[in-house]
Amino acid sequence: MTSKAHSSSLFISEKNKVAGGYVSDFSQWGLTNELVALPTISAPGGFMLSTHPLALGGYAVESGTSMATPYFAGCIALLFEARGKISSSTVQSLFATNSNPNVFHDGVSAYPWLDSVAQQGAGLINAYDAVHAKTVLNVSSISFNDTEYLTPTSFSLKNTGSQDVTYTIDQVGSGTVYTLANDGTTIPVFFDAGDFMETTATYASLSFSSKRVVVSPGQTAVVRVSAAPPKGLNASRIPIYSGYVTLNGTNGDSLSIPYLGAATSMRNVTILDTKHGDNVLKSSVSSKPVTAGQVFTFAGPHGAETNTSYPVFDLLLSMGTRLLEIDAKSSNGTVLGSIAQFPQEFKSRSATGASGVEWQGYMADGSNVPAGSYSLRVRALKIFGDPAKNSDYDVVETPWFKVRYVEGGLTPHRL
Repeated sequence: MTSKAHSSSLFISEKNKVAGGYVSDFSQWGLTNELVALPTISAPGGFMLSTHPLALGGYAVESGTSMATPYFAGCIALLFEARGKISSSTVQSLFATNSNPNVFHDGVSAYPWLDSVAQQGAGLINAYDAVHAKTVLNVSSISFNDTEYLTPTSFSLKNTGSQDVTYTIDQVGSGTVYTLANDGTTIPVFFDAGDFMETTATYASLSFSSKRVVVSPGQTAVVRVSAAPPKGLNASRIPIYSGYVTLNGTNGDSLSIPYLGAATSMRNVTILDTKHGDNVLKSSVSSKPVTAGQVFTFAGPHGAETNTSYPVFDLLLSMGTRLLEIDAKSSNGTVLGSIAQFPQEFKSRSATGASGVEWQGYMADGSNVPAGSYSLRVRALKIFGDPAKNSDYDVVETPWFKVRYVEGGLTPHRL
């Protein structure tokens, strides 16, 4: 091996698998469980020439949010310098409505339709147009929700210039993407470059209260818009449609508002899937599913951990949930209450990790159950579900199991 002091420089040229201006294939897709449009905007962040520690050369090609975030922050600083103090919502609207949507790219090839709003948001940031735009909108995106809560919405546009402006309003649809694969699974698909989620060019039909409005200087116009989701799609796979409302003004302003929606009812989406070996009760010793009447030996508050065994609920959320409950039930079917560390709110799909939920007999109120027979009831609130309605939960009831203690029996004990 050659010492650093005497080694020569080595230059490596990496193949750039994504074209500039497109969303990187490793970029995370947005869209919240409640169908709020995210991400808001795309910023350059793939294969960026960046400063680097001097000891490591001073410059390097890096990728990720560490590149995109400071770029976007610099654009915000330029906007404040040019337009003065404005609200955060106005900042968001100016950047979103003046961004440049690009076509769909799977990391290898481009496609002949616009990329989904769920991936690129409003499009690639354009600081110059955001600074100089004379038209200010009150929204940065539009969500048409799902088929159960589909309702018309509206947006306003203000003319901050010095002359009358006539705006022509229309839309451009983008590709509709299937959240779930066509194999019955209920967890969103994963993909690699060139192997993308299934996409169709079918998009929604929008209608406007007016497709041509005239706005005087300093005045505001309100436009009402409604959507008809694309037809012929498999609703069980959660198709997400999206596109852009376009606004072209006689003053030269060319703006767009990203929109999206789900061509399904999100209340019907599975949260706790038991068809693929998940969300079952297992033994901490064997890791095998629990059979009815299986005996577990708990340590208890004063017992040793020797020869103990516990039920472990192998929790896997197909989608996030606003409320996750795990209750203990006695052998007569009485719900005793929440186990320790539950209920939990706003759980993401990946929040539980791989270890599962182990129950050692402790309850949320600090007590522990006596020896006896129990089961666990797991409930996850469905998307848009009402916490007060039992029908709005995905529910898993585990088999009954027996609890004994290392101490040879235990009466209810408060910690």
